[in-house]
Amino acid sequence: AQLLRNSGAVGDLSYDDVVEIANGAKGKDPFGYRAEFIQLVRTAAGLAKVAAR
Repeated sequence: AQLLRNSGAVGDLSYDDVVEIANGAKGKDPFGYRAEFIQLVRTAAGLAKVAAR
């Protein structure tokens, strides 16, 4: 949420960092919620790149 708000509280954290952390903590995902979160972060990263143009 902090990345979406462009908060200074995230420091140098990027969307790629969030994906990496989430992948590392994914574990069992019987309902696919964690995989969906990772996909949402990737989508947000793409939208952020478009918005930065």
